[in-house]
Amino acid sequence: MKVKNTSDVDPKGQVWLPGIPAPIFHRAADVCVRRLARAFCEKCPPPEKGPLPTELDALCLACLMLASEYGERAPAATVDELAACLEKVSGRFWGDVLPWQIALALCRNDEFAIADRLEELTANLDHGNSGIRLWMFDVAWCVRDRLNPVEAYLRLLTNVADKLANWDASLGLCRAVLESDELFWKTADEFTPKDFEEQYKTRLALARKEGLVRFQHHFERRELRLRRLICETTLGLAAEEIEDAEGAS
Repeated sequence: MKVKNTSDVDPKGQVWLPGIPAPIFHRAADVCVRRLARAFCEKCPPPEKGPLPTELDALCLACLMLASEYGERAPAATVDELAACLEKVSGRFWGDVLPWQIALALCRNDEFAIADRLEELTANLDHGNSGIRLWMFDVAWCVRDRLNPVEAYLRLLTNVADKLANWDASLGLCRAVLESDELFWKTADEFTPKDFEEQYKTRLALARKEGLVRFQHHFERRELRLRRLICETTLGLAAEEIEDAEGAS
């Protein structure tokens, strides 16, 4: 396939995989993020109305996932939509704010802000409230390749030892932030928790018996739902939005 300068070559000069006009992927992701973000803003209730509904959690995580995968070259229009979402949740619980802060930092390609927000996320992976902790796991799954694996596994394996709720999800997330099953087991076996060591060993034995994949089912189901939302949103783009994705530079 002949390379077309307008679609198959990154504006910075990088040639992409033959036959795949990769910059269009990024432009389509930008348009999708903007539509998802607008939907979030339109449906987001004021803080006094209570916690955000599950539908808005999904919109938030879908935007974060796309920002992590495609956000480095996001145009100003995408940044503006994400900033609007951040403003919309500004008076809410900090856990509702953090994912938008991360997404915005990624789309702005702000290395310092990215590092600060990911550090805050990692610091809350062992939060004492089980509901908040599970939400931090869901947020972390969307940016798992960006986390500091050492800082993350220390908290996640501590959860496996001393937490009653969601310890299995913590183990599954820990596997995801490490490179391989072998590295996970080496790390887990060498880790000694401060408390509940016997419980920790019992839970590792269960993981060995049942397999690590079983401990990632929560995240796999969540990601499948998010990917479906992204696909449905992309397929539902209006004609002018498709033209925007195909024609933007």
